[in-house]
Amino acid sequence: MYRQRTFFSFFFLICMVWIGFSSCEDMMFSTNPNQRIHISADTVSFDTLFTGVGSTTKIFNIYNPSKNRIKIDAIELVGATHYSLNINGVLTDALHDISLKANDSMRIFVQAYVDPSDQFTPFIVKDSIIIRSNTHTYKVVLQAYGQDAYRVSKRQIMADTTWLAEKPYLILDTLTIAQGATLTLSEGVSLYFVKHASLQVYGTLKAKGIQSKPVVFRGDRMDNMFDNLPYDKVPNQWQGIRFRKGSAHNELNYVVVKNTNQGIVLDSTSLDVLALAISNSIINNSATNLITASHTVMHISNSVVYNAGQSCLVLQGGKYNVVHSTIANYFSFPWVGRKATSVCYLII
Repeated sequence: MYRQRTFFSFFFLICMVWIGFSSCEDMMFSTNPNQRIHISADTVSFDTLFTGVGSTTKIFNIYNPSKNRIKIDAIELVGATHYSLNINGVLTDALHDISLKANDSMRIFVQAYVDPSDQFTPFIVKDSIIIRSNTHTYKVVLQAYGQDAYRVSKRQIMADTTWLAEKPYLILDTLTIAQGATLTLSEGVSLYFVKHASLQVYGTLKAKGIQSKPVVFRGDRMDNMFDNLPYDKVPNQWQGIRFRKGSAHNELNYVVVKNTNQGIVLDSTSLDVLALAISNSIINNSATNLITASHTVMHISNSVVYNAGQSCLVLQGGKYNVVHSTIANYFSFPWVGRKATSVCYLII
């Protein structure tokens, strides 16, 4: 019995000594210059950002592939203040004396914010992250393309107004054209709508694009949902355009309307007046219907209407003339497919 206790005591002692040495070894930092950290990216790029609006979050990793701890002396943001960092859960622009375990990794989260400017054309802003470890210095370049824009918040167009294509227009909520007023969009004008924003037309909308410079209505996201899926091809980015009861003489010539939830909706109006004429245009990528019209008058010519979660065209009573146009629905995403026929015509 005594020998058995002695054996277990000796075994326990050996284990404790082994754990102690292992712990000490684990706490030691490698100073061998050949043992380097690996960084998953040398450049972090952001797609075009509107000034005054923050970006999505980009991520890169720092790896320690060695069998020993490595000390990272510093991770520092260098340059202007266009970017912010979250270093392994710590919101800071600089972190020092970081211990990275053997075969472990850490994450760096990066966001960009571009200050407003008076430039009409896109511009680039660059900063860098400097990482110092074990006598080595690493650099990760940060770059984003900024675009100044006219910010439109809860705007009501009360009188005849013309918008030019000097800068894009960032629509932050509801843009309303009041009854009796006309908003004219010149060639090349681009309207970017944030989530839940919409265009409500009680008066008249005249979008006068040309083939080389169409008028564009789209969501404000210009990055990617996934690596192979840009937001430019994703529906439900904004609500859409609604022509309210009594709105008439609307024109969409050489326009692009995309990424909507409800597409273009026409409420009922007099059958003696043309409510909307769409020509030479592309209407695509709506989560529900692309064009929904009820007891109104609409002409569509030389246009493409395609890809809707429900129908491309829903026509309920009224007078409609569709000529030299393509209506097609190949709507399909990993999480949803189309749920209705391409064209739905109801006689009321």
